[in-house]
Amino acid sequence: MNTASKYDRSAILGYAWTRARAAAAAAAGESVRLHIGAAMRAAWSEAKAVAAAAMVPQPAQQQQANAGLPGAGACEVCGRPLTAPVSIEAGIGPVCRSHGHARRQLSIFDNRSDYRVELAGDVICVTDLNLGGRSVTNDAEGVIRDLAEAGYDLARMPVIYRDSQRNWDELVVKDGVFAGFRHLDTARKEALRAIAKGLDVPPPEMVEQPCQQHQACAAQEEAAAPAAEPEEVEVVQYGRAVFTRGGDRITFRGQVTGGGAAGPGHVAAYRAYGDSVPVRMFQDNRSGSQRSGSCTWRLEPDTVYWISNVAMDSRRSGAVGLSTLDGGLRILGVDACEAERRRVWPLQAEAHDDAQARRREDEARRIEAERALAEERRVAREALAEMNAEAAARIKAEGQPRVADLPKLTGTAKQVAYALQIRDAVRARQPDLPELRTQRASRYWIENHRRALR
Repeated sequence: MNTASKYDRSAILGYAWTRARAAAAAAAGESVRLHIGAAMRAAWSEAKAVAAAAMVPQPAQQQQANAGLPGAGACEVCGRPLTAPVSIEAGIGPVCRSHGHARRQLSIFDNRSDYRVELAGDVICVTDLNLGGRSVTNDAEGVIRDLAEAGYDLARMPVIYRDSQRNWDELVVKDGVFAGFRHLDTARKEALRAIAKGLDVPPPEMVEQPCQQHQACAAQEEAAAPAAEPEEVEVVQYGRAVFTRGGDRITFRGQVTGGGAAGPGHVAAYRAYGDSVPVRMFQDNRSGSQRSGSCTWRLEPDTVYWISNVAMDSRRSGAVGLSTLDGGLRILGVDACEAERRRVWPLQAEAHDDAQARRREDEARRIEAERALAEERRVAREALAEMNAEAAARIKAEGQPRVADLPKLTGTAKQVAYALQIRDAVRARQPDLPELRTQRASRYWIENHRRALR
């Protein structure tokens, strides 16, 4: 008896979700949640039926009869005989499958990937077609097995692949089997340039079949037509960032490193010498926590950029300028970026220099005026302090002078001398002020009316 542990729950859930979305679309855009229950029941029913059919033994006579039927064990596309069990079950050979021909869908649990194979020199380039099956990343063992069955020399020819997110990596092969993933190095990047130049050739030992005659004729006609001039792809790496240019198609891909501490970058495009605008991100491939992954920006030709927060390694980030002028792709430092902007906008740079000079002159004049005012106030303070000292000495020697109708002030000799000056200044301005005849403390006049001396 089958148990739930023998079923591929993720495949069942994915199939149920597909059925629910189709039912919601057919029902004039209803919510998928209204159909997910019925879709789950249908998915489990089909899963149980497939499992039950797999457990029914097939008589040897029936297997022999099936083997003798026309087309049994032959590729549905080219008609070549099939020998591998996986190819026999799918009804299509690895060569035709690698060229993007549709394979027969066996069931909802047939989880092989869909991909295309191209050659760039001695490099095998696999492109994930993303047609609904497994990704090449998750089906790497099967892809390498298909390439070995197709006759590729995996011991000599490296394999690179482009995943569903359009990123290139290498499939490592050891002893004819898949052994892991590896980032592309400089030598592997040459394969991308070769693909763009149109150096793709057919897989080895590809025998043309009658059902492919119309394809061969079309290929001959296309070869007879004048070929377009291939574009050269330029790739420049700075730290963990990669700049790519093929004609007018320019991209910048920034990596996130250090758990989100560095990268992916902030891109600004100069529209004038001193005016830059931020560039919006084209594709965000970061994880949900944004602590890993990468982001892609599409850049424009004939533009100068400044890019900050570029990941240099797992700990450091930096800033760099980029020039796409004159059909090139040049990395610029701070001084080189300044020189490039001056070359592009010479009149604006000259106006900017003149404005900077005027600002420096205005600042120098302001500083000089403030210094002169500060010196004037310092001299006044010293003169007042000297005057107060002399007055305090007279008061201490001769006593406080008598002022008609005004009381004597209390405090030390210095306080009294200072307060008398303040009270005289207040009296000259406000002769009828009541405090003139009531306030005797020197401290009152110093704390409340010393502004009268200014």
